[in-house]
Amino acid sequence: FHPLVTQGIRRQQFRLYDYSVSMGLKSHLARYMFKRMSHYWAQAALNAPYEFKLVTFLSSTPRGVSGKMKDDLRAVRNALKALVEGDVILPEWEETLIKDPNDKRVTINAEFALLPTETFVKHMMKANKRHKDITAHLELAGVRRTLLAGSVTSDEREPETDTVFTD
Repeated sequence: FHPLVTQGIRRQQFRLYDYSVSMGLKSHLARYMFKRMSHYWAQAALNAPYEFKLVTFLSSTPRGVSGKMKDDLRAVRNALKALVEGDVILPEWEETLIKDPNDKRVTINAEFALLPTETFVKHMMKANKRHKDITAHLELAGVRRTLLAGSVTSDEREPETDTVFTD
């Protein structure tokens, strides 16, 4: 494995991710978006929307930003529709177009605000509980190692002499 993967596994630095939902999504961009939301939207709730800017988001994807804003908007909207069909987000997302200050006819970016479905919220709650359990287990194992290391260290010191009674 790659050293970073090994390190992540050893330190339990990963999150629960619903692979079956991801593979059920038709769009590659929707799959990427679902994975990103699963990793970063840990406190998903109806009162806490997931917000992103189109150019920033697409810059981090394998697809990248195309030369035409119209194509980028269409791709993100299609991915969002796929996420709605996959019961990940609610269909009422907010979309705000950001215009060029010099030419108001030109869109230079867009902001999106998404709300989760109850299914996604439950999935995130399950992932948070699992992450908390793993973290607690790791901390307990660390305490055990420390205690065991402490007892080994005390055994290496001068042994205390016991008084042995003989007849």
